[in-house]
Amino acid sequence: MHDYYQSDNIEYITNKYGKEQWVQVSGNRVINNAKASFWCCLFSVDHIEEVLSVPTWDSNYNDGLPGLIKSAEGAFYHRFASTRDYIEPLLFYREFFGVRKNYIEINEEFRLLNNMYYNSNDHKYYAVLDSGNCEEVIRIEDDEKAFINLKYLNRYAAAKQMGIILFFDITYEIPGSLTDNNLSNINNIINNELLIYEITGMESKSHRSYSFSRLLGKKVLLPHPVLECGYPPFEKERHYIDYIIGCDDNGNELTYISDPDKLANYFGANPEAPQYLTPVFFKREVLDKYIKRPELYEITDGRLTCGSLWSIEIDNDHKLYVAVYLGDLGRDLPEDEQLHWKSYNVLCDEKPSKTAIMRDFYNFPADPKIIDLKFKRDYYLLQKKWFNKYKWTIFKEFSPQDKYNLDNIRIPSTNSQEEFDMLVLSLVKCIIDSLNEEMCKRQPFPALDRRI
Repeated sequence: MHDYYQSDNIEYITNKYGKEQWVQVSGNRVINNAKASFWCCLFSVDHIEEVLSVPTWDSNYNDGLPGLIKSAEGAFYHRFASTRDYIEPLLFYREFFGVRKNYIEINEEFRLLNNMYYNSNDHKYYAVLDSGNCEEVIRIEDDEKAFINLKYLNRYAAAKQMGIILFFDITYEIPGSLTDNNLSNINNIINNELLIYEITGMESKSHRSYSFSRLLGKKVLLPHPVLECGYPPFEKERHYIDYIIGCDDNGNELTYISDPDKLANYFGANPEAPQYLTPVFFKREVLDKYIKRPELYEITDGRLTCGSLWSIEIDNDHKLYVAVYLGDLGRDLPEDEQLHWKSYNVLCDEKPSKTAIMRDFYNFPADPKIIDLKFKRDYYLLQKKWFNKYKWTIFKEFSPQDKYNLDNIRIPSTNSQEEFDMLVLSLVKCIIDSLNEEMCKRQPFPALDRRI
Protein backbone atom coordinates (compact mmCIF):
# COMPACT_ATOMS: atom_id res chain seq x y z
CA MET A 1 0.00 0.00 0.00
CA HIS A 2 2.67 2.41 -1.17
CA ASP A 3 0.14 5.18 -1.95
CA TYR A 4 -1.10 5.29 1.65
CA TYR A 5 2.27 6.63 2.80
CA GLN A 6 2.21 9.15 -0.06
CA SER A 7 5.88 8.68 -0.91
CA ASP A 8 5.42 9.85 -4.50
CA ASN A 9 3.47 12.91 -3.42
CA ILE A 10 6.08 13.83 -0.82
CA GLU A 11 8.75 13.48 -3.49
CA TYR A 12 6.71 15.72 -5.83
CA ILE A 13 6.08 18.39 -3.20
CA THR A 14 9.74 18.36 -2.13
CA ASN A 15 11.49 18.35 -5.49
CA LYS A 16 9.06 19.58 -8.16
CA TYR A 17 6.21 21.68 -6.80
CA GLY A 18 7.05 25.36 -7.21
CA LYS A 19 9.82 24.57 -9.70
CA GLU A 20 7.72 23.64 -12.74
CA GLN A 21 7.02 26.10 -15.53
CA TRP A 22 3.31 26.06 -14.64
CA VAL A 23 2.56 26.13 -10.92
CA GLN A 24 -0.93 25.19 -9.77
CA VAL A 25 -2.07 27.88 -7.34
CA SER A 26 -5.73 26.96 -6.87
CA GLY A 27 -8.23 24.18 -7.47
CA ASN A 28 -8.24 20.42 -7.21
CA ARG A 29 -6.68 17.60 -9.18
CA VAL A 30 -5.75 13.94 -8.77
CA ILE A 31 -2.05 13.19 -8.35
CA ASN A 32 -0.73 9.67 -7.77
CA ASN A 33 -4.26 8.38 -7.05
CA ALA A 34 -4.81 11.01 -4.33
CA LYS A 35 -7.15 14.03 -4.27
CA ALA A 36 -5.13 17.25 -4.04
CA SER A 37 -6.16 20.85 -3.36
CA PHE A 38 -3.91 23.87 -3.89
CA TRP A 39 -3.90 27.54 -2.91
CA CYS A 40 -1.43 30.41 -2.92
CA CYS A 41 -0.76 33.83 -1.37
CA LEU A 42 1.98 36.36 -0.71
CA PHE A 43 3.46 37.08 2.69
CA SER A 44 5.80 39.51 4.37
CA VAL A 45 9.19 37.80 4.64
CA ASP A 46 9.59 39.24 8.14
CA HIS A 47 7.10 36.57 9.23
CA ILE A 48 8.85 33.57 7.65
CA GLU A 49 9.49 31.88 11.01
CA GLU A 50 5.81 32.20 11.86
CA VAL A 51 4.80 30.83 8.45
CA LEU A 52 7.07 27.81 8.74
CA SER A 53 6.23 27.07 12.36
CA VAL A 54 3.07 25.07 11.57
CA PRO A 55 1.88 23.10 8.51
CA THR A 56 -1.64 24.57 8.57
CA TRP A 57 -2.62 27.08 5.90
CA ASP A 58 -2.21 30.80 6.57
CA SER A 59 -4.76 31.67 3.89
CA ASN A 60 -7.60 29.85 2.17
CA TYR A 61 -10.41 30.22 -0.33
CA ASN A 62 -12.63 32.10 2.10
CA ASP A 63 -10.45 35.06 3.06
CA GLY A 64 -8.60 37.89 1.35
CA LEU A 65 -11.69 39.79 0.23
CA PRO A 66 -12.27 43.35 1.51
CA GLY A 67 -14.42 43.80 4.56
CA LEU A 68 -14.72 45.00 8.14
CA ILE A 69 -12.98 43.41 11.09
CA LYS A 70 -14.39 44.00 14.55
CA SER A 71 -12.15 44.21 17.59
CA ALA A 72 -12.27 45.59 21.10
CA GLU A 73 -11.17 48.96 19.73
CA GLY A 74 -13.98 49.04 17.16
CA ALA A 75 -14.63 48.03 13.54
CA PHE A 76 -11.98 48.64 10.92
CA TYR A 77 -12.14 48.33 7.14
CA HIS A 78 -9.47 46.17 5.54
CA ARG A 79 -8.70 45.91 1.86
CA PHE A 80 -7.76 42.26 2.41
CA ALA A 81 -9.84 41.15 5.38
CA SER A 82 -7.80 38.36 6.98
CA THR A 83 -6.94 37.14 10.43
CA ARG A 84 -3.23 37.52 9.54
CA ASP A 85 -1.99 40.96 8.58
CA TYR A 86 1.21 39.62 6.99
CA ILE A 87 -0.78 37.87 4.23
CA GLU A 88 -1.67 39.40 0.86
CA PRO A 89 -3.88 37.48 -1.61
CA LEU A 90 -2.81 36.63 -5.13
CA LEU A 91 -6.17 35.03 -5.97
CA PHE A 92 -9.76 35.51 -4.93
CA TYR A 93 -12.37 32.79 -4.86
CA ARG A 94 -15.59 34.45 -6.01
CA GLU A 95 -18.51 32.55 -4.51
CA PHE A 96 -22.13 33.39 -5.42
CA PHE A 97 -23.94 30.65 -3.46
CA GLY A 98 -25.70 29.08 -6.41
CA VAL A 99 -26.96 32.37 -7.88
CA ARG A 100 -24.08 32.47 -10.35
CA LYS A 101 -21.22 30.11 -11.09
CA ASN A 102 -18.21 30.43 -8.77
CA TYR A 103 -14.85 31.28 -10.29
CA ILE A 104 -11.26 32.26 -9.53
CA GLU A 105 -10.25 35.90 -9.96
CA ILE A 106 -6.65 37.08 -10.27
CA ASN A 107 -5.33 39.95 -8.16
CA GLU A 108 -5.73 43.17 -10.16
CA GLU A 109 -2.28 44.44 -9.19
CA PHE A 110 -0.66 41.32 -10.66
CA ARG A 111 -2.64 41.74 -13.88
CA LEU A 112 -1.89 45.45 -14.25
CA LEU A 113 1.81 45.16 -13.46
CA ASN A 114 2.21 42.61 -16.25
CA ASN A 115 -0.19 44.41 -18.63
CA MET A 116 -2.30 41.28 -19.01
CA TYR A 117 -5.56 40.72 -20.82
CA TYR A 118 -8.01 37.85 -20.52
CA ASN A 119 -8.86 35.72 -23.56
CA SER A 120 -12.31 34.26 -22.98
CA ASN A 121 -11.87 31.79 -25.85
CA ASP A 122 -9.12 29.76 -24.19
CA HIS A 123 -9.54 31.02 -20.58
CA LYS A 124 -5.99 32.32 -20.36
CA TYR A 125 -4.31 35.57 -19.38
CA TYR A 126 -1.62 36.98 -21.67
CA ALA A 127 1.02 39.64 -21.06
CA VAL A 128 1.55 42.11 -23.91
CA LEU A 129 5.31 42.45 -24.43
CA ASP A 130 7.15 45.51 -25.72
CA SER A 131 7.69 43.71 -29.02
CA GLY A 132 3.95 43.35 -29.61
CA ASN A 133 4.06 39.62 -28.98
CA CYS A 134 1.91 38.11 -26.23
CA GLU A 135 3.09 35.62 -23.63
CA GLU A 136 0.87 33.20 -21.75
CA VAL A 137 0.93 33.93 -18.01
CA ILE A 138 -2.14 32.31 -16.39
CA ARG A 139 -4.27 29.31 -17.33
CA ILE A 140 -7.74 28.89 -15.88
CA GLU A 141 -9.42 25.47 -16.07
CA ASP A 142 -13.02 24.74 -15.04
CA ASP A 143 -13.27 28.27 -13.57
CA GLU A 144 -11.55 27.21 -10.35
CA LYS A 145 -8.16 25.71 -11.28
CA ALA A 146 -5.43 28.29 -11.88
CA PHE A 147 -1.87 27.73 -13.11
CA ILE A 148 0.66 30.59 -13.19
CA ASN A 149 3.84 30.80 -15.22
CA LEU A 150 6.67 30.44 -12.68
CA LYS A 151 8.70 33.23 -14.28
CA TYR A 152 5.94 35.76 -13.67
CA LEU A 153 5.28 34.46 -10.16
CA ASN A 154 8.93 35.01 -9.25
CA ARG A 155 9.07 38.42 -10.94
CA TYR A 156 6.02 39.61 -9.02
CA ALA A 157 7.47 38.41 -5.72
CA ALA A 158 10.77 40.16 -6.50
CA ALA A 159 9.04 43.44 -7.40
CA LYS A 160 7.02 43.45 -4.15
CA GLN A 161 9.83 41.93 -2.09
CA MET A 162 7.31 39.49 -0.64
CA GLY A 163 7.48 35.72 -0.44
CA ILE A 164 5.09 33.25 -2.08
CA ILE A 165 3.38 30.51 -0.06
CA LEU A 166 2.19 27.47 -2.00
CA PHE A 167 -0.36 25.49 0.00
CA PHE A 168 -1.25 21.83 -0.61
CA ASP A 169 -3.71 19.38 0.93
CA ILE A 170 -3.50 15.86 -0.50
CA THR A 171 -5.73 13.00 0.70
CA TYR A 172 -5.49 9.33 -0.24
CA GLU A 173 -8.30 6.89 0.63
CA ILE A 174 -8.33 3.10 0.69
CA PRO A 175 -11.25 0.75 1.45
CA GLY A 176 -11.11 -1.22 4.67
CA SER A 177 -9.48 -0.74 8.04
CA LEU A 178 -5.78 -0.30 8.70
CA THR A 179 -5.66 -3.85 10.03
CA ASP A 180 -7.34 -5.20 6.91
CA ASN A 181 -4.68 -3.47 4.79
CA ASN A 182 -1.77 -4.31 7.10
CA LEU A 183 -1.12 -0.61 7.70
CA SER A 184 -0.43 1.53 10.75
CA ASN A 185 -1.29 5.02 11.95
CA ILE A 186 0.86 7.93 10.76
CA ASN A 187 1.44 11.22 12.55
CA ASN A 188 4.57 13.04 11.42
CA ILE A 189 5.50 16.69 10.94
CA ILE A 190 8.46 17.41 8.67
CA ASN A 191 10.11 20.84 8.59
CA ASN A 192 12.68 21.00 5.81
CA GLU A 193 14.08 24.50 5.21
CA LEU A 194 11.37 26.26 3.14
CA LEU A 195 8.93 23.35 3.30
CA ILE A 196 6.77 22.14 6.14
CA TYR A 197 4.14 19.41 6.01
CA GLU A 198 2.22 17.06 8.25
CA ILE A 199 1.27 13.56 7.16
CA THR A 200 -1.40 11.76 9.13
CA GLY A 201 -2.95 8.38 8.49
CA MET A 202 -5.83 6.68 10.28
CA GLU A 203 -9.12 4.84 9.96
CA SER A 204 -12.27 6.78 9.22
CA LYS A 205 -14.72 7.11 12.11
CA SER A 206 -17.71 7.30 9.78
CA HIS A 207 -20.12 4.47 9.09
CA ARG A 208 -18.18 3.62 5.94
CA SER A 209 -15.12 1.44 6.48
CA TYR A 210 -12.08 3.04 4.92
CA SER A 211 -8.66 4.36 5.82
CA PHE A 212 -6.96 7.51 4.62
CA SER A 213 -3.79 9.54 4.80
CA ARG A 214 -3.57 13.31 4.57
CA LEU A 215 -0.55 15.34 3.43
CA LEU A 216 -1.07 18.95 4.53
CA GLY A 217 1.47 21.73 4.31
CA LYS A 218 3.05 24.61 2.47
CA LYS A 219 6.13 25.55 0.53
CA VAL A 220 7.77 28.98 0.52
CA LEU A 221 9.37 30.74 -2.45
CA LEU A 222 11.55 33.61 -1.28
CA PRO A 223 11.82 36.71 -3.50
CA HIS A 224 14.83 37.36 -5.69
CA PRO A 225 16.48 40.80 -5.39
CA VAL A 226 14.33 43.59 -6.81
CA LEU A 227 17.03 44.25 -9.40
CA GLU A 228 16.10 40.91 -10.99
CA CYS A 229 12.35 41.56 -11.26
CA GLY A 230 12.57 42.66 -14.91
CA TYR A 231 10.11 45.55 -14.54
CA PRO A 232 11.11 49.15 -15.33
CA PRO A 233 13.54 50.53 -14.35
CA PHE A 234 15.09 47.09 -13.79
CA GLU A 235 14.66 45.59 -17.25
CA LYS A 236 17.02 42.93 -18.47
CA GLU A 237 20.13 44.29 -20.11
CA ARG A 238 19.46 44.51 -23.81
CA HIS A 239 21.51 42.37 -26.19
CA TYR A 240 22.28 43.54 -29.71
CA ILE A 241 22.57 41.30 -32.75
CA ASP A 242 25.40 41.19 -35.30
CA TYR A 243 24.32 41.59 -38.93
CA ILE A 244 26.05 40.98 -42.25
CA ILE A 245 27.19 44.34 -43.65
CA GLY A 246 29.51 43.24 -46.47
CA CYS A 247 32.42 40.94 -47.29
CA ASP A 248 36.21 41.00 -47.04
CA ASP A 249 38.76 40.61 -49.85
CA ASN A 250 38.24 36.85 -49.81
CA GLY A 251 34.45 37.06 -50.06
CA ASN A 252 33.88 36.10 -46.44
CA GLU A 253 30.97 37.76 -44.68
CA LEU A 254 31.68 40.74 -42.46
CA THR A 255 29.34 41.32 -39.52
CA TYR A 256 29.00 44.08 -36.99
CA ILE A 257 26.92 44.69 -33.89
CA SER A 258 23.81 46.84 -34.23
CA ASP A 259 24.32 48.71 -30.93
CA PRO A 260 23.90 52.40 -31.93
CA ASP A 261 26.35 53.50 -29.22
CA LYS A 262 29.12 51.48 -30.87
CA LEU A 263 28.65 52.80 -34.41
CA ALA A 264 30.24 55.76 -36.15
CA ASN A 265 28.19 58.84 -36.96
CA TYR A 266 28.68 62.26 -38.56
CA PHE A 267 29.63 63.79 -35.21
CA GLY A 268 32.86 61.84 -34.74
CA ALA A 269 31.73 58.93 -32.58
CA ASN A 270 33.54 55.57 -32.93
CA PRO A 271 35.54 56.53 -36.06
CA GLU A 272 36.86 52.98 -36.54
CA ALA A 273 33.37 51.43 -36.60
CA PRO A 274 30.89 51.17 -39.50
CA GLN A 275 28.50 54.08 -39.98
CA TYR A 276 25.13 54.11 -38.23
CA LEU A 277 23.59 54.44 -41.71
CA THR A 278 25.27 51.30 -43.09
CA PRO A 279 22.56 49.48 -45.10
CA VAL A 280 21.79 45.90 -44.09
CA PHE A 281 19.85 43.70 -46.51
CA PHE A 282 17.26 41.01 -45.90
CA LYS A 283 15.23 38.65 -48.03
CA ARG A 284 11.86 40.16 -48.77
CA GLU A 285 10.22 37.21 -46.98
CA VAL A 286 11.22 38.89 -43.71
CA LEU A 287 7.99 40.89 -44.01
CA ASP A 288 5.71 37.84 -44.41
CA LYS A 289 5.34 37.50 -40.65
CA TYR A 290 3.93 41.01 -40.43
CA ILE A 291 1.76 40.78 -43.52
CA LYS A 292 -0.04 37.78 -42.03
CA ARG A 293 -1.07 39.81 -38.97
CA PRO A 294 -2.59 43.04 -40.31
CA GLU A 295 -4.51 43.56 -37.06
CA LEU A 296 -1.17 44.18 -35.30
CA TYR A 297 1.36 45.26 -37.92
CA GLU A 298 1.23 47.84 -40.69
CA ILE A 299 3.64 47.98 -43.62
CA THR A 300 3.64 51.22 -45.57
CA ASP A 301 5.98 52.91 -48.00
CA GLY A 302 9.22 53.05 -46.03
CA ARG A 303 7.98 51.98 -42.60
CA LEU A 304 6.99 48.95 -40.51
CA THR A 305 4.84 49.67 -37.44
CA CYS A 306 3.60 47.51 -34.56
CA GLY A 307 0.59 49.25 -33.02
CA SER A 308 1.93 52.08 -30.88
CA LEU A 309 4.73 49.90 -29.45
CA TRP A 310 7.49 50.25 -32.00
CA SER A 311 8.19 51.43 -35.53
CA ILE A 312 11.18 51.21 -37.85
CA GLU A 313 12.11 52.81 -41.16
CA ILE A 314 12.63 50.26 -43.94
CA ASP A 315 13.69 50.56 -47.55
CA ASN A 316 11.10 48.31 -49.22
CA ASP A 317 11.47 49.87 -52.66
CA HIS A 318 13.24 46.70 -53.88
CA LYS A 319 11.88 43.68 -55.72
CA LEU A 320 13.87 41.00 -53.87
CA TYR A 321 15.16 42.62 -50.69
CA VAL A 322 14.38 44.92 -47.80
CA ALA A 323 17.08 47.22 -46.45
CA VAL A 324 17.39 48.75 -42.98
CA TYR A 325 20.14 50.91 -41.54
CA LEU A 326 22.36 49.06 -39.07
CA GLY A 327 21.83 51.59 -36.28
CA ASP A 328 18.05 51.58 -36.75
CA LEU A 329 17.99 47.81 -36.28
CA GLY A 330 19.53 48.16 -32.84
CA ARG A 331 17.65 51.29 -31.82
CA ASP A 332 14.14 50.54 -33.06
CA LEU A 333 13.65 46.76 -33.15
CA PRO A 334 12.84 44.84 -29.94
CA GLU A 335 15.34 42.12 -29.14
CA ASP A 336 13.19 39.16 -30.18
CA GLU A 337 12.30 40.92 -33.44
CA GLN A 338 16.00 41.37 -34.16
CA LEU A 339 16.40 37.61 -33.99
CA HIS A 340 13.63 37.24 -36.57
CA TRP A 341 15.33 39.69 -38.94
CA LYS A 342 18.70 38.04 -38.39
CA SER A 343 17.39 34.80 -39.90
CA TYR A 344 16.70 36.60 -43.21
CA ASN A 345 19.93 38.63 -43.31
CA VAL A 346 21.84 38.13 -46.59
CA LEU A 347 25.01 39.24 -48.32
CA CYS A 348 24.14 40.80 -51.67
CA ASP A 349 25.41 43.46 -54.08
CA GLU A 350 22.22 45.52 -53.83
CA LYS A 351 22.42 49.22 -52.98
CA PRO A 352 19.91 51.43 -51.16
CA SER A 353 17.06 52.41 -53.49
CA LYS A 354 17.08 55.83 -55.13
CA THR A 355 13.91 56.56 -53.22
CA ALA A 356 15.64 55.96 -49.87
CA ILE A 357 18.69 57.97 -50.88
CA MET A 358 16.60 60.96 -51.94
CA ARG A 359 14.55 60.86 -48.73
CA ASP A 360 17.27 60.08 -46.21
CA PHE A 361 20.26 62.00 -47.56
CA TYR A 362 18.70 64.83 -49.61
CA ASN A 363 15.50 65.29 -47.58
CA PHE A 364 13.51 65.13 -50.81
CA PRO A 365 9.97 63.62 -50.92
CA ALA A 366 10.63 60.97 -53.56
CA ASP A 367 7.91 58.61 -54.81
CA PRO A 368 8.50 54.83 -54.71
CA LYS A 369 9.40 53.00 -57.92
CA ILE A 370 8.37 49.45 -57.13
CA ILE A 371 4.98 48.49 -58.56
CA ASP A 372 3.17 47.38 -55.38
CA LEU A 373 3.98 50.60 -53.51
CA LYS A 374 3.04 52.66 -56.55
CA PHE A 375 -0.29 50.84 -56.78
CA LYS A 376 -1.18 51.65 -53.17
CA ARG A 377 -0.08 55.25 -53.55
CA ASP A 378 -2.17 55.70 -56.71
CA TYR A 379 -5.13 53.89 -55.16
CA TYR A 380 -5.33 56.35 -52.27
CA LEU A 381 -4.58 59.28 -54.57
CA LEU A 382 -7.45 58.32 -56.87
CA GLN A 383 -9.80 58.02 -53.89
CA LYS A 384 -8.84 61.48 -52.68
CA LYS A 385 -9.08 63.23 -56.02
CA TRP A 386 -12.34 61.52 -56.93
CA PHE A 387 -13.91 62.57 -53.65
CA ASN A 388 -12.70 66.15 -54.04
CA LYS A 389 -14.32 66.36 -57.47
CA TYR A 390 -17.53 64.34 -57.06
CA LYS A 391 -17.99 64.26 -53.25
CA TRP A 392 -18.16 60.47 -53.12
CA THR A 393 -15.51 57.78 -53.39
CA ILE A 394 -15.00 55.59 -56.43
CA PHE A 395 -14.14 52.64 -54.15
CA LYS A 396 -16.14 51.87 -51.04
CA GLU A 397 -14.25 52.17 -47.78
CA PHE A 398 -12.92 48.92 -46.36
CA SER A 399 -14.27 47.54 -43.12
CA PRO A 400 -11.61 46.89 -40.45
CA GLN A 401 -11.93 43.15 -41.23
CA ASP A 402 -11.29 43.68 -44.97
CA LYS A 403 -8.56 46.32 -44.92
CA TYR A 404 -5.89 43.63 -45.02
CA ASN A 405 -6.71 43.03 -48.70
CA LEU A 406 -5.07 46.30 -49.70
CA ASP A 407 -2.09 45.56 -47.44
CA ASN A 408 -1.74 42.14 -49.12
CA ILE A 409 -1.19 43.63 -52.56
CA ARG A 410 2.53 43.20 -53.00
CA ILE A 411 5.09 41.54 -55.20
CA PRO A 412 4.98 37.84 -54.18
CA SER A 413 7.97 36.80 -52.10
CA THR A 414 7.84 33.28 -53.60
CA ASN A 415 6.57 31.64 -56.76
CA SER A 416 3.93 29.59 -54.97
CA GLN A 417 0.48 29.23 -56.52
CA GLU A 418 -1.14 29.90 -53.16
CA GLU A 419 0.53 33.30 -52.78
CA PHE A 420 -0.38 34.24 -56.37
CA ASP A 421 -4.03 33.25 -55.79
CA MET A 422 -4.17 35.35 -52.63
CA LEU A 423 -2.79 38.33 -54.54
CA VAL A 424 -5.40 37.98 -57.28
CA LEU A 425 -8.17 37.66 -54.68
CA SER A 426 -7.02 40.83 -52.93
CA LEU A 427 -6.89 42.72 -56.23
CA VAL A 428 -10.44 41.62 -57.03
CA LYS A 429 -11.68 42.76 -53.61
CA CYS A 430 -9.90 46.12 -53.84
CA ILE A 431 -10.86 47.03 -57.41
CA ILE A 432 -13.93 45.07 -58.51
CA ASP A 433 -15.83 44.15 -55.35
CA SER A 434 -15.17 47.57 -53.79
CA LEU A 435 -16.29 49.58 -56.81
CA ASN A 436 -19.03 51.97 -55.73
CA GLU A 437 -21.54 50.77 -58.31
CA GLU A 438 -24.54 52.19 -56.49
CA MET A 439 -23.21 55.75 -56.66
CA CYS A 440 -22.05 55.30 -60.23
CA LYS A 441 -25.61 54.40 -61.28
CA ARG A 442 -27.37 56.93 -59.08
CA GLN A 443 -25.34 60.04 -59.90
CA PRO A 444 -24.30 60.39 -63.53
CA PHE A 445 -21.28 62.60 -64.00
CA PRO A 446 -19.61 64.24 -66.99
CA ALA A 447 -16.91 62.54 -69.00
CA LEU A 448 -13.98 61.76 -66.77
CA ASP A 449 -11.30 64.36 -66.54
CA ARG A 450 -8.04 62.66 -67.47
CA ARG A 451 -6.27 64.78 -64.90
CA ILE A 452 -8.02 62.91 -62.03
